[in-house]
Amino acid sequence: MPRDPKVIDVGPSASGRWSTCTASPAFIVEHADQLPKDSSAYADEGTVAHAIAAKILNNEDPGPVEPEMMAHIRKYTDVVQANLDPANGAPLVAIEQSLNLFYLPHRGGTVDAAILRPDKVMIFDLKYGQGVSVEAEGNTQMAIYAESLIQSWSQIITFNDDLVVEMTIVQPRDRNNPDAVRTWTLTRDELSKVAADLQAKAELALSGKGEFVPSEKGCQFCPARGFCSAFATQGLSALPPEARVLELPHPGALTREQRVQVLKAKKVLS
Repeated sequence: MPRDPKVIDVGPSASGRWSTCTASPAFIVEHADQLPKDSSAYADEGTVAHAIAAKILNNEDPGPVEPEMMAHIRKYTDVVQANLDPANGAPLVAIEQSLNLFYLPHRGGTVDAAILRPDKVMIFDLKYGQGVSVEAEGNTQMAIYAESLIQSWSQIITFNDDLVVEMTIVQPRDRNNPDAVRTWTLTRDELSKVAADLQAKAELALSGKGEFVPSEKGCQFCPARGFCSAFATQGLSALPPEARVLELPHPGALTREQRVQVLKAKKVLS
């Protein structure tokens, strides 16, 4: 979905950024006229893959699909279907389920697939991208979907604090990690604590009083990092104090350790 530059965005897909840098959502809105245009080519490809996967999981004909794409999608659908074994109890299944976000009831989200069994709740997320690995451990987007779905189901089902919650990323085209399936496992109680922290950070971000906290992962896809002084300062911090000037020192004046740090920060310094 295209980003609305006039709205403070604390949506699930951007949660990896705003849950760390709570000042970034308001900063992005304040500098909306400087933002680069969204690129939708990869997003469109992912949307198609999700639509095909949903039809397969709903036992519908997906129509003609390019063989390579189908092979990748099947890796995801096979993982989901493997957890539908009736021997584990009749599961409650949700495919492309729309839900209200627990921390923003007026805003909705969509979980790719979810299974509720007597012994656990499982959330599945298809990541069709290939350039950047998406980890399951600590994945705030998955935590938001899981908490939102569980709170929705809580209206008709009672969940114990020790219920197992499994959040699984399936990234079949990942060029950096040969393990396409990654799972983060928490108890219901542990997830609720993660959710409470996310809600507090979302409220702080929405208030416009957040804190700038640059980080490698948080800044990676931030549309405002090109003119963010906090991001630039992070790169300059790799230099020794006496070298943090407009004219950088000759490489020979740096120690080996300092040169290593500068090379790590070259994307920021360039």
